[in-house]
Amino acid sequence: MQEEKEKSLNVKIRKGDKVKILSGKDRGREGEVARVLTREGKVIISGVNMVKHFTKKTKDGPGGIVEVEAPLQVSKVGVVCPKCKKVSRLSRDRTCRRCGAKIDEK
Repeated sequence: MQEEKEKSLNVKIRKGDKVKILSGKDRGREGEVARVLTREGKVIISGVNMVKHFTKKTKDGPGGIVEVEAPLQVSKVGVVCPKCKKVSRLSRDRTCRRCGAKIDEK
């Protein structure tokens, strides 16, 4: 049997980018990327796609219901251009395809 190599996707979205949700229950909401999971092709956006986790009581702390952010597919989010304030696909050098502004420069 051959071992499968874990393949990481070419994700153009980076930590700190402002993104807008394009589909799903949080469609239209904006947030900042907190973490990028390149192997799964997912991103975690702060304050968006909240799910409830039921934690058991431990000696360190009490149990209960905790809300955390769940990952979203990269294809379901779009980067918001800081200049034209619209969702745009990024070119290879991370520039807006609508107005030509660089995304990395704030």
